[in-house]
Amino acid sequence: MYSSTSGVVLPAFLPMVPGLIEKLGGGDPVALASSIIVVGHLTDSSPISTLGALCIASAPATEDRRRLFNRVMAWGLSMAVVGAVICYVFFGLLNRSLRDQKPTWVCCVGSAIRAIRSR
Repeated sequence: MYSSTSGVVLPAFLPMVPGLIEKLGGGDPVALASSIIVVGHLTDSSPISTLGALCIASAPATEDRRRLFNRVMAWGLSMAVVGAVICYVFFGLLNRSLRDQKPTWVCCVGSAIRAIRSR
């Protein structure tokens, strides 16, 4: 676990989940809390976070720190987008599919596992 996420992001945002769900008019609090946790950890390597700042500070003297800063910042921002997509798929689409009792992908995976075990 990274200190920025566990020390700042999670204590600040997780207590807001029930209020956000209420203001949004409903939703899955576990999915929202899980999304905060996932994206918080994925973006923890940005240069404005502890881990990213440590990476830049410990770079060798031959490294162009401005270029490294830009690359690490691009990584952190891209992880925000990647994390949002991952959370939407797992906590949105697949969760909805399971709730609606139409887990076709689960049946396919289960059939594949049974086929492998029968060999």
